[in-house]
Amino acid sequence: MDKLDNLDIKQDLINYGKKDLYISDYLTVKDYLVDDKLLKKLLMELSSKNDIKNRKKAGLTLLNIGTSQAINYVTCLLYDEDKEVKITIIKGLSEIKDNIVITILINYLEECDDMVILEELRLAFLRIGDRGVSELLRLLDSDNDIHVKWAVKLLTKLSDERVIKPFMDLLYNHKKAKIRAVAAIGLSKFKSLEVFEVLVDKLNDTSYEVRAEIVSLLGSLGNTEAIFYLDKMLRDENVVVRNNTCQALLKLGKEGIKQLILATEKDDYPNDISDFLNTIDAADLIKSAKELYGHQDLDDRSELNLINFNRIGL
Repeated sequence: MDKLDNLDIKQDLINYGKKDLYISDYLTVKDYLVDDKLLKKLLMELSSKNDIKNRKKAGLTLLNIGTSQAINYVTCLLYDEDKEVKITIIKGLSEIKDNIVITILINYLEECDDMVILEELRLAFLRIGDRGVSELLRLLDSDNDIHVKWAVKLLTKLSDERVIKPFMDLLYNHKKAKIRAVAAIGLSKFKSLEVFEVLVDKLNDTSYEVRAEIVSLLGSLGNTEAIFYLDKMLRDENVVVRNNTCQALLKLGKEGIKQLILATEKDDYPNDISDFLNTIDAADLIKSAKELYGHQDLDDRSELNLINFNRIGL
């Protein structure tokens, strides 16, 4: 060790020594290897414009050194002209336990719209996990819709209950329908009575996109209490909402199908409800109709009192 002067070998030991040494031994060796001469070399290589390999290697070495000063030095590579260098540094930063990394990545995100880099940042925050939730919540107030949607989707994956109230605020107050719809999706991952009631309440959203998303979510939640509210949405003015409502009722099983059949008997429901019934598997439809009307044999169509029942193939 006393004769180890080759700076490239020092870098390799710092970068890969942890794989072969006990952590306590690795930390001791690393502390010994880091000196002013090595740091000077690393800083010079960070700015070596024509050598991508050396920039990446220098960045990784500084990340493995792991001091606050070393981390601050390497953040310049987040703005490197080479995308692979950026990705390497983002991944390396996410593996450091110091919370300063979270702030660095959040601040970097606010200047980033590149979809490849945004995906790498998403993976980085998934690795960071719950420690990043508080900082990610700050992004929900951003004026950049791309970043808000990105943060909502990421926070949804992390499944932390701290997001419920902020998601509700977005659903009720954000001016963009796409953001409100994404917030509704995020809320649906938390299957509580409070969330169910909020989703039901927002079935009156002014945007058909939001209403269409929420009726789909209510169908996926598996709560048959939603049938009462979905029945009302069969009369929605928008055809997309009505179609999604039919799909949602279908997902809720025989009780949902029964509600669809009943809807065909009433004059105040749109005709496309009957059209939708044509898409349902005949066996499921017959079974639900038998349960609804108490008939054991549906071969005689005259037994059924359904408007347009011929149209659904029975």
